[in-house]
Amino acid sequence: MMEYSYLHRVHALDKATGIADWLINYYNIQLGYGLSKYLGVRPTYQNHEATRLWVHSQMIVLPKRYKTLGELRKAFESLLPSEAFG
Repeated sequence: MMEYSYLHRVHALDKATGIADWLINYYNIQLGYGLSKYLGVRPTYQNHEATRLWVHSQMIVLPKRYKTLGELRKAFESLLPSEAFG
């Protein structure tokens, strides 16, 4: 039988991936590179990977800062470069 903590981690990772994919679609984040420097992840990650890593760290690795999806979205948006909205 699988351990509860393992199942919890897998569920949390699936949820984080789903939210990251939603952000990618919401902000129409293109494939390519450059976003990682704004999100604080290694520059070797392409934009979609960087988004997934950022969401994962906010939801799982770091103590929870954001209570709602809206707060998480606003925090993500605050990190995006201003030219992303031009």
